[in-house]
Amino acid sequence: KTLGGYGTGCIAGQSAKWQYVRKIKIHNDKIYLAGQREGNIKVIDLNGKCIRHWYAPGFVVNATQFADKQRNFYQSPIAVTVDNNYVYATKKSDYKIGCNRRCWLPANTAIIWAFNHSGGLVRTNTFSNGTSRQAHMFYDLSINDAGTKMVAVDWHGNMRNIFNIGSGGYLSTSYSFNQGNSLWNMGSSSANGKFASPSGVDYDSNDNIYVADTGNSRIQKFNSSFSYQAKTGSFSRTAPFGYVHGLGIDDNDNIYGMDYYNGVVRKYDANLNLLSTIGDGYATRLSAAKKVIKKIVSDTNLTSGANFGLMEWGFYWDPYLKLRVPVSINGAKTIYTNVDGVKAYGGTYLYQALVKAKDYYLGSNSPIIKGATCQQNFIIVISDGEWQNHSGVKSIANELNKTHGIKTFAVGFALNGNFASNYSDLAKAGGTVTPLYAENESELLQKLKDAIKQAISGTLTFTTPAIMSDVS
Repeated sequence: KTLGGYGTGCIAGQSAKWQYVRKIKIHNDKIYLAGQREGNIKVIDLNGKCIRHWYAPGFVVNATQFADKQRNFYQSPIAVTVDNNYVYATKKSDYKIGCNRRCWLPANTAIIWAFNHSGGLVRTNTFSNGTSRQAHMFYDLSINDAGTKMVAVDWHGNMRNIFNIGSGGYLSTSYSFNQGNSLWNMGSSSANGKFASPSGVDYDSNDNIYVADTGNSRIQKFNSSFSYQAKTGSFSRTAPFGYVHGLGIDDNDNIYGMDYYNGVVRKYDANLNLLSTIGDGYATRLSAAKKVIKKIVSDTNLTSGANFGLMEWGFYWDPYLKLRVPVSINGAKTIYTNVDGVKAYGGTYLYQALVKAKDYYLGSNSPIIKGATCQQNFIIVISDGEWQNHSGVKSIANELNKTHGIKTFAVGFALNGNFASNYSDLAKAGGTVTPLYAENESELLQKLKDAIKQAISGTLTFTTPAIMSDVS
């Protein structure tokens, strides 16, 4: 089931919502959420109903003053873990004023609060990382089944700690190791047993420790003394992991790691053998778009009247932004196989993509045929969300249309969010007036085929693309 949704507040008995939760823990069929944006800890049931919530110490609710807002940023809970006695949470690293020139330095202490289950603060545990110029905050916490040990990992310094859990929420350090030695040297390493920005940690029933080694795109296994045992994973866009962000362990000692870039959860046994992959991944919409593009470039009704090219966009640097296939008479044939190489890397830099398209159209290798009186040139932008620098996007689209006669179709595919105005603006600036929207593969294919057919036949009026599937 799906719980929650974007929003704020937690009224007992009503469905809870949240804005930005980095870590959760489940204990006695209750879900505990560290609300980094809202500055609170929420407790909800397995149906998503709010049980209670409380704010982090020092967090100013409904802050209006700049100083309070800044303070809130460093008082919000990052991670949470739970046992039968207490709820523990850690907060974001403070920054302090230092140097003779009043420069900002990161605090070298980390805090773990201990609350009772009603939300009352019982103890504030403070720990140093041993260096005065390094940020320090525990990014994830976990308690062993016996309730005697807590393990913590630090994103900034690649630090790892084991604490003895005493009475009254008191934590004493039994093991600590810090790879970093300064703000600029986090000590990241790909060696066995070393980390590069760990984001998750958990115990199995035998007190083995598993760490989501995010920067190295792997899960590492340690014994109860934090001695290295095994690892699995390396960076990949098709296999584990495209960065592993966070992990959890069930009652059968199965390990679950979130494969961030690939948008799936990987399930392993205690020996780190892959058992299954859960979810369809972020590539679902991209896979559908690829299928549609393949059908379009293999449709002779379309390719006989138009030359095609293909650009990949997302981030604005190579290899994420590039002209994959130049527009040519053989472009459609090349696109059919080349489109398989497009990856869902992320990034929303449409402005830079349109600038690159403009440079291509106006450059020495332009596909525009000089002297041809009946040709039309189009850019078809397919996206599933918003993009950066919207004003710049409109400006470039308008220039391409008004100055160079190159029109832009704005195609919103299975939009995730309320960004329709962006597409309307782009279509108007690009000279096609009305955007195209599709919720699934078949709709996307039909909308694109109709628009391309009308463009080829010259019947597109650009007041609204009409359904004219009989146009050939």
